[in-house]
Amino acid sequence: MLSGRYVVEALLGEGAIGRVYRAKHALIGRDFAVKVMFGDVAANETTRQRFLREAEAASRLDHENVVKLVDFGTTKAGLMYIVMDLVEGRTLEAIVEEEGRLPSARVERYAVHLLRALGHAHGEGVIHRDLKPENIVVEQHGDRDLARILDFGVAYVLDPGTEERERLTRTGHLVGTPLFMAPEQAFGREVAATADLYSLGLILYYLVAGTTPHDARAMTMAQLLMKERVPPLSEKVPDVEVGERLDALITALTAFEPSARPASAAAALELLTGTETPPQTEDLPPSAEAASSEPVPRTWPLVAGAIAFLVAGAILLWATWS
Repeated sequence: MLSGRYVVEALLGEGAIGRVYRAKHALIGRDFAVKVMFGDVAANETTRQRFLREAEAASRLDHENVVKLVDFGTTKAGLMYIVMDLVEGRTLEAIVEEEGRLPSARVERYAVHLLRALGHAHGEGVIHRDLKPENIVVEQHGDRDLARILDFGVAYVLDPGTEERERLTRTGHLVGTPLFMAPEQAFGREVAATADLYSLGLILYYLVAGTTPHDARAMTMAQLLMKERVPPLSEKVPDVEVGERLDALITALTAFEPSARPASAAAALELLTGTETPPQTEDLPPSAEAASSEPVPRTWPLVAGAIAFLVAGAILLWATWS
């Protein structure tokens, strides 16, 4: 029994900092997913703060396309835990591995779900920073499927009231997964909502093509992070038919310069559907968008770049597999 309320029933999975269990609430009988941090990992203050950051970020969000946090605490033994909705479904990564390329109409449906989720998160001052297929799960509700975002462990949180950015990692430190990372994030710069939109563009590309734009096996880490051009879908998979609006959306989202992308999730959704999004999908306050207005440098000083990648290599490899 966890904290006198949750009866742990089964192990669902294990990550870099803890395990996720299926647990039943002792009073209401409802099943939840409980993420419990490893005891030895909890001794590391940075990791504890990352865990707390996930709880803080997720607690701000209440949207059907975001996995909801319902409780958070620490046991008498000092184990930190997060209680979330139990999601019965498959990740986008698993879906593509099992089914291959997805039809354009289905990808458009998921794009709408995820843009609405990002609009809500950005409106609450939360930038995910690690969007990737394995962090998005699709649930089946009768004949309706629902894409939902999870894992806000490296989220960037802005408090709209004070207009101060709270971040677990300092500017210049890299977090996220290189294959789905925005260029400005790869350069270790501050990121805005447009970084999440770039990652979403790469995810949509992956769903349509069945592969990522860049082949990680054929690229060094430096080449992967400094990628600039995302090849058009018509060039990568010429035999696949892609809806005109979806193709245009993916192209816009994956623009190298943040200023060339849609300014918000609402703008991106309008590009796809031709309709405006609900009020809750408004983007970050103007002060938070300022970080994306500066052009991303297209060249990297050779000496500084070499040092940066050597130092960041271990961090990036961990982040890629966590």
